[in-house]
Amino acid sequence: LVGHSGCGKSTIVGLILRYYDQQAGTLTIDGVPVRDLNIEWLRNTVGVVTQEPVLFAASIEENIRMGNEHVTEREMIQACTAANAHQFITKLPRGYKTVIGRGGIQLSGGQKQKLAIARALVRNPKILLLDEATSALDTESEVAVQRALDQAREGRTTLIVAHRLSTVRSADRIIVFSHGEIAEMGTHSQLMSLPDGVYRRLVHAQEIGEADDEFIDEGNLSKFHNLPEGTSHCRCGAPIHDNSWSGMARFCDNLWSNIFGKSVVGSLNFLSSTQVAAQNRAALKVLKGISRKYVLQALSAIDAGEVSRTTTLNSIWFVLLGIVTGLSTFASGTLFGWVGEKMSMRLRIAVFTVGDDTRCWGSVLI
Repeated sequence: LVGHSGCGKSTIVGLILRYYDQQAGTLTIDGVPVRDLNIEWLRNTVGVVTQEPVLFAASIEENIRMGNEHVTEREMIQACTAANAHQFITKLPRGYKTVIGRGGIQLSGGQKQKLAIARALVRNPKILLLDEATSALDTESEVAVQRALDQAREGRTTLIVAHRLSTVRSADRIIVFSHGEIAEMGTHSQLMSLPDGVYRRLVHAQEIGEADDEFIDEGNLSKFHNLPEGTSHCRCGAPIHDNSWSGMARFCDNLWSNIFGKSVVGSLNFLSSTQVAAQNRAALKVLKGISRKYVLQALSAIDAGEVSRTTTLNSIWFVLLGIVTGLSTFASGTLFGWVGEKMSMRLRIAVFTVGDDTRCWGSVLI
């Protein structure tokens, strides 16, 4: 199954496994509608390898037995050998007893895919579904996993959702999807013979992309390595070894003057206002604590009239505290944000401005 993203390739896999049922049409296996098949039997008959395999925080052996809990050790080794996984498993410290962590975090992407293939093969499925099993792998891992998939699909019906079209050239039948419908069907040679076919355009587009990648990967970066280095020239007014401390002091003085300049009074005013707003927030928290004491005293009074009067006053006081607290919080947050933004902007401008003074470059770099 090939086609653009979102054309319905992976949906077919979900329909075969009966994750959901189709609203129209009929999907059959050997002439029998999928809806009429027992779900448990169906899912035991079908093996699935997805783009992101699900592995558990257990040993390799336990993960493989998730596919068939009654599998023997010999059958497990045969499945791993067919999946091209036995070689790397035997190199692990504890072999098949090695714990791979949650999600197989201790394994590479290619190794996780090989384990997923082995887990699918131990149940000896009559139908094997490969849902873009190599799309998330690098080129080297993809070649190894594809070799394992080629071995795994021998002797069984295999449905491949292809990411890289070169992996399906040897397929018995290629089905091309477009906008949720079957646009073309046939072998690779038959589809390539169509002058303006969808599959033909997909193949040419992917070949162009691979050619661009090859152009970048292969030795064409040498031209960038030959670019001259250090082509910018500048003149330093003082030797680098000449009193670096004075140069650093000059740089700091220039930086400070460029940050504040003539507007130092205005900056301090904003900083003072921000500080006052922050102090008000702290003071209001103290006042709230004191006010709670008077509320408890009012509630403990014996005279009902006194309780009503003091409770009303305390309620008004708490409302005022809430309003002032909200205003102080808004003011402090806004002012701190404004001051931080202005100071950051001035600092950046000052660094570039002071950078024009070449007299202290050497000292600053030292």
